[in-house]
Amino acid sequence: MSSTEDRGASEPESWNEWERVQSEPDFTELKRRLRVFVFPMTGLFLVWYLLYVLLADYAHGFMSTKVVGN
Repeated sequence: MSSTEDRGASEPESWNEWERVQSEPDFTELKRRLRVFVFPMTGLFLVWYLLYVLLADYAHGFMSTKVVGN
């Protein structure tokens, strides 16, 4: 039996397993916590990056200030 035949035979069983896992409260809580973390952090990163680009373009004096080193 080839590996493709093995996958086809167990597909309905694994699909039912996935549906069962998706409906569990722990999984829903995990998805909620992921969304609560990822979306705000993505927005924060985008704001930080756009601020960096704008400062590099318009605030040459501020961006040329040495922080570490000679």
